Amino acid sequence: MGVYYPVGSEVRTQKILAIAMKSSRVVALPRAEGDDIRFYRISSNTDLIRGKFGIKEPRGSPSAYVSESIDLLLVPGVLFDIQGYRIGYGYGYYDRFIANRRRSIAVIGLAYELQLLEKIPRSEGDQKVDILVTEKRTIHV
Repeated sequence: MGVYYPVGSEVRTQKILAIAMKSSRVVALPRAEGDDIRFYRISSNTDLIRGKFGIKEPRGSPSAYVSESIDLLLVPGVLFDIQGYRIGYGYGYYDRFIANRRRSIAVIGLAYELQLLEKIPRSEGDQKVDILVTEKRTIHV
């Protein structure tokens, strides 16, 4: 399970992380490496450091690399639309990761209802989420 560590206006995931780490699931956070993100298994917040953009991320130990086994991915966004597209911080990390794994991964966007619009601008490489969850509803797209 890939989860993000929130910044800015993104939905807070600390409780999700805490509960998931107590389960038998592999829980991983992304680490920015070059133009891509790679996911590394975590077991506690002590595994985290401030990364390239000041976001908490794993140290990146080779033995903890799990990107290829991620089957469920929670993605952040600044804005989402009801078609499942998102606007993040503009680097395209999640879009590239999702595009490379589209057939083997379920993607869930987490948003506050006020971050949801009817339609947002999109580019050719933008990837949509499969499910969008807000505090008021779940949208299957």
